[in-house]
Order: sequence, then C-alpha cells, then structure tokens
Amino acid sequence: MAKTKYQAGTFGAYFVALLKEKHYTQAQFAEDLKVSKTYLFDIFHNRINPPTPDKQEQIIALLKLNENEKLEFLDKAAVGRGELPKDIVQFLTDNPNEIKKIRERMRA
Repeated sequence: MAKTKYQAGTFGAYFVALLKEKHYTQAQFAEDLKVSKTYLFDIFHNRINPPTPDKQEQIIALLKLNENEKLEFLDKAAVGRGELPKDIVQFLTDNPNEIKKIRERMRA
C-alpha cells in the first residue's frame, strides 16, 4: 500500500505527525475520540476545517499533550479554522478590559 502524502504546513499534516509521535493509529484515535474515520481523514486531508474548540479539548486530553504541545495544537487549529485560539478567546471573554487595551495599541 502506498504511503499517503499530506499537504506540508497544514493542520492535517501536523495532526497526523502528532498522532504518530504519540503512538496512535488513525483508526484507533477515531474510535477513542468517538468520531468516524472519514471525519478524521477529511481533517488530515484538509477537506474540512480543524475540529471545533470543544473537540480540540477532547483531543488534547486524549493525547495527553503537555502545555507547550497544547498551545501549539490550539494555535495551529485556530489558523486552520481562521479563528483565534480557544485559550485567547476565553481570556478575552473573562477580561473584557483587555479588548479595549488591544484596540488602543492598534490605534497607536
């Protein structure tokens, strides 16, 4: 069977490499995450956006990512989704005055 090539620099390629690093097969990970293999493979091949922020938290827990790995995962998923990382959104939600400070810096 030919080895699948993933588009370099994409969330999908990063995610596949992360699963390999954590010694997970794609099929086993799909089962543990309780998603279809098709859904997971569509993410790997960038046919759909990276998982939602809630699903990202499930993935982080399953893979037992350390803090640096977690932040990298959140950043890459956010870029792929065209959003801010979940932890940043939560921080801004919890600290609305920070939004005003950011806007002031943007105008400077």
